[in-house]
Amino acid sequence: MNKQRMMRGAGLMAAVAGGLFFAGCVTTTKDVDPTQRNTMSTNFSVDDFQQTVDTMVDSMLEFPPVKELTAQRRPMLVVNKVANNTSQYIDLEAMTNSIRTRLIRSGKFRFQDRTNDAALANELGYQKQSGMVNPTTQGQFRKQVGAEFMLYGSISEMSQHAGRTTDVAYMVTMNLRDIQTGEIVWTDEQKCRKVQTKPVFGM
Repeated sequence: MNKQRMMRGAGLMAAVAGGLFFAGCVTTTKDVDPTQRNTMSTNFSVDDFQQTVDTMVDSMLEFPPVKELTAQRRPMLVVNKVANNTSQYIDLEAMTNSIRTRLIRSGKFRFQDRTNDAALANELGYQKQSGMVNPTTQGQFRKQVGAEFMLYGSISEMSQHAGRTTDVAYMVTMNLRDIQTGEIVWTDEQKCRKVQTKPVFGM
C-alpha cells in the first residue's frame, strides 16, 4: 500500500509540475487601466507621453496671454512635429497629433495641417485640370487662410551610468510663436527622470 501511495503521489506531483510548465508557456493578455503608471524601463513610456501631452496643453491654455488671445476669437494655428533629440525611437508624430487633438477639442484655436499639403495640391490640380469636376464646386488655389501662430517643440535626453545603475532624464520643451512678429508667446518644459538598478545576478 505504501508503495502504491508513493507511486500515486509521484504521479500527482508530475502532473502538477507539468501543468505549471505548460501554464508558464501560455501567453496571457489583460486589460490595463490607462491612468495607472507602469514604469518598466528607463525608456520614454506611454505614461510619460500622455502626461507630457496633458501638462503642456493645460499649461498653454491657462497661460494668461494665451487666454487673452483666445477670449474673443479663435486664432489660426499650425502644429509642427516635435523633434526627437534622444537616442531612442519615440513616436513623436503621435504625440504631435495628440497635442493638436486636445487643442482642437478645447475650441480655442483653428488649425492648418501642413502634413498633407502635397496631396491637397494634387487634388486641387485634378479638380481644375481634369475636366471632370463641376467648375462651381472646384476648390481654388490661394484660398487657404494663413496661420497666425506656430506650435513646435523638442524632446532631449541626458543619461549617466554608475555600476549597475542607469539614470536618465528627459526634457520636453514646447513653444508658441507669433508668425508675423516672431515673438515667443508661450513656452514651457516638462521634465521626467528615471533611475534603474540592475540586480547583481541575472539579466
